[in-house]
Amino acid sequence: KNLYLFGAFSGVDGSHFLLEMPYCNSEMFQIFLDLFAQHNPEEFKIIILDNGAFHRAKSIVIPEVFNLDVRCYRVDAEGRVQDL
Repeated sequence: KNLYLFGAFSGVDGSHFLLEMPYCNSEMFQIFLDLFAQHNPEEFKIIILDNGAFHRAKSIVIPEVFNLDVRCYRVDAEGRVQDL
């Protein structure tokens, strides 16, 4: 059985929000966004995502408390992040 961890972490104070999900797809990502939006709802959230297909699914509804930044990048053999 697989388990997928969806999470967001604050670079300012170290606070975090985590969900363990049974699948890694757009439906689970939507559940994560909806529940995270309810966590400290007065807080405006900025999330930087990788280029996962489920991050860009047309079915995703972005709650108003978010600013999503979907990035295309890769990590080279030395561990350096490169924008594509």
